[in-house]
Amino acid sequence: LRSRVRLRHKKNRRLMPLFSLRGAGRNGAVNPKSIVRHKEKHGHTRELYNSLKSNLSSGAKVRDAVKLPHNENALAWIAMNTTETYNTTFQCYGIVQDVCTPKSCTHMTAGPKFEYIWREGKDSVQLSAPAYIDKLCGWVHQQLNDPAIFSSSGVYGKNMTPTCSKILTRLFRVYAHMYYSHWKELQSLDAVGLYNSCFQHFYFFATEFKLVDPADMAPLQPLIEAITK
Repeated sequence: LRSRVRLRHKKNRRLMPLFSLRGAGRNGAVNPKSIVRHKEKHGHTRELYNSLKSNLSSGAKVRDAVKLPHNENALAWIAMNTTETYNTTFQCYGIVQDVCTPKSCTHMTAGPKFEYIWREGKDSVQLSAPAYIDKLCGWVHQQLNDPAIFSSSGVYGKNMTPTCSKILTRLFRVYAHMYYSHWKELQSLDAVGLYNSCFQHFYFFATEFKLVDPADMAPLQPLIEAITK
């Protein structure tokens, strides 16, 4: 992510995910090739996306907005929300990536009690936070663009939901790292409200469809308790 192209928000509004990052600090870096756009998927997925975004824009509670609309396909809804969670997570990370360096964040941690090791196949490797997040960005993007998992025709394979579960479980780690390691930067950039909104969407969606084990979200339990009151 560090060496990739930055986008100016005003000139690329079509790339914005559910939550606009305009005005949230000075960064907001994103690799344009990393964004998964619904216009490249089948039309109905775009309709679901527009429905969710409209509900959120109108002030609907996030926990209600993520619920499956009446008579809609649950798999299509899960796929769309997973895609948007990915887009939003990495645009959020772009806000603090300049201060998330191999020197400042030598390990992918969430406070002193939790450290995440990158696992791919049988291999496990300890990475700095930016290296871990960069690998995660590439891995998720690859999954979302695999037609055997996320079909552009609207017909989803049996591995789609388990894949979404794995994606979301790993994306949680990005939020956990940002909150624990970059809280001061979030405050100084006036981005805490944005992050809380994005994490609310992540949390309520993941729990509504039981896609992430509650034990995997333990690092942010105090935050979760605060946003679910």
